[in-house]
Amino acid sequence: MTNETIQTIRSRRSCRAYKPEQITNEELEAVLGAGTYAASAMGKQSAKIVVVQDAAARETLSRMNAAIMGKDCDPMYGAPTILLVLVPRTFPLGDLDGAAQSLTESAAINVSPKYGALARFWLGEIAFARGDYAEAERRYKEYLHRAPRTEDEYAKAHYNLGYCYFDRGDMSNAYASFARFNQLYSAADRYKADALNREADARYSLRQFPAALATYEKAAAVGTNEKYYTDFQRAVTLGILDRRPQKIEALQRIIAADRGDYVDDATYELGRTYIASERYDDGAKVLSKFVEENPHSPFFTPALSDLGLAYLNLGQPELSRRCYERVVESAPGSATARDALQGIREIYVADGNVDGYFAYAEKAGVECDTSVMARDSLSFAAARRIYLSGDTATAEKSLRSYLRNYPKGYYTDDALFYLSDCHLKAKQTDAAIETLSELAARPTNQYSARTLGTLSKLTSEAGRHAEAAKAYRALYDVVQTADERAAAATGYFRSVEAGGDDAATLAAAAEVEALPDAGTTAQREAKFACATILRRGGKQAEALPLYRELSREVKTAEGAESAYRVIEATLGGGDAAAAETLIFAFAEKGSPHAYWVAKAYIALGDIYAGRDDSFQARATYQSIVDGYSPADDGIVAEAKARIEKLKK
Repeated sequence: MTNETIQTIRSRRSCRAYKPEQITNEELEAVLGAGTYAASAMGKQSAKIVVVQDAAARETLSRMNAAIMGKDCDPMYGAPTILLVLVPRTFPLGDLDGAAQSLTESAAINVSPKYGALARFWLGEIAFARGDYAEAERRYKEYLHRAPRTEDEYAKAHYNLGYCYFDRGDMSNAYASFARFNQLYSAADRYKADALNREADARYSLRQFPAALATYEKAAAVGTNEKYYTDFQRAVTLGILDRRPQKIEALQRIIAADRGDYVDDATYELGRTYIASERYDDGAKVLSKFVEENPHSPFFTPALSDLGLAYLNLGQPELSRRCYERVVESAPGSATARDALQGIREIYVADGNVDGYFAYAEKAGVECDTSVMARDSLSFAAARRIYLSGDTATAEKSLRSYLRNYPKGYYTDDALFYLSDCHLKAKQTDAAIETLSELAARPTNQYSARTLGTLSKLTSEAGRHAEAAKAYRALYDVVQTADERAAAATGYFRSVEAGGDDAATLAAAAEVEALPDAGTTAQREAKFACATILRRGGKQAEALPLYRELSREVKTAEGAESAYRVIEATLGGGDAAAAETLIFAFAEKGSPHAYWVAKAYIALGDIYAGRDDSFQARATYQSIVDGYSPADDGIVAEAKARIEKLKK
């Protein structure tokens, strides 16, 4: 290929001298334009070009450049105009994780294809855990390119890659990845069920409803606990496909089974489906029972609103009005209450009792003036528009203005949530906590779970343990799944315990023990805290049954220490033989908590010493000195002290 420009570039040599005249502005603009586009696509690089024509500045730059080069000359060759290209420095994340560093080094060395591939897989895992889905995606793809399909991680890489796409809303690629995992992975377990659910969810998002339905049915056939979610989603999908009779049957089966975390969802959805099918009587029966039995459900307020609509269509305006009034009472500042108030107004107006409506609105404490309502709506819409534009500082001012001008506004929940997000983006933690606390104190709404989740985390990290405990406890009551409730219960107890009040800790432990979905972690930590408090207070006999129960599982830190406390108490009670048996049993269980295992072996050495078997005692102590690490936590020193005591 020949080209005049290319030949010019190939044959170019530095002129090493320039004319003293300045370049014209027109020529300079042409050079700058070409330079901008030369370094990037469409001239969109972050580089900035600075023009220097001042003689003194040019001389300074020349000296600096010469110093860097280690030469005594003018590297600029007397050019009357100098162009400086400035680019941003990209700082690395740093050593956030030793494992990431080691794996990166391993991948670079590439000692073998197998481990080189695995290093990239685990780097993907680390990136995924950090929420860096783009990096995780890159690493998983590198692994898949290198690893044979027979490796255990090969299928999992497709699974995790699916979540990378899923979490950032790329449903086409998410579906493809989960589908590939399902082809490769044959075990009928929770991973299979979860992957099938996510494949179905992706198809659902892509509006491939028949395919989504078929995949949900495959997930249900696996038969794991994920089936409760599957059954509900299958029912919803049936409705979208306009197969309402089948949807109703599916929802009725979920309700009749009375299992899983979606019974409330199914009951509410069944009532809504009846109403959408104009089966108002059936809908009213379902929803009236639902609101009676589930006053704390997140669906309580919308169910009341739908029930009001059902009664209105059944020609029972009085019952309808009562439902709508309960909506206003339970969530006075919500959008649902606004709709309910509209229904109330229509009922009063239909009855010719306009004055009655205004009297009710005044008594209820809701704003009813049409002009005020209009200003409310427009004021919030303007604040929301600024918030969505990304101008956080201006949005904060606008949202505060809305809340100040409309303290009982219909969008108070939304405004508080957006305002808290502005504080979080600006890293104003204290302000965020204050705003979230105000929102959390309002009736249950669409933001309740997210609000309490963020509030509990922020207050916990700030060491505001009492506030964190309150938030975690409230969070337990609004989240939908057993796992979420277990996490909230754990956070609640840890926050109370961190407060350092033994009486409060004992009370929280009793409460956690009574919660149906507290989970094993919270209950284990609660029992251990109780045992510790009792032991510290000299109530060894009361603490011992708790320690015995916890010592059945020595893989946990609480279980390992509990096993030692039982040994300690047994030895303190004078039964050395029983203590010896407990020590060997503890050791055989293979606890990962070496500190407490070592403490048990020191106790074993003490037993031998008590029997005047100095040989066995010294050997036991010495084994700790020789084999235990770390050496600075007191264990080795304690063993050495025992050896010295034997010498006397």
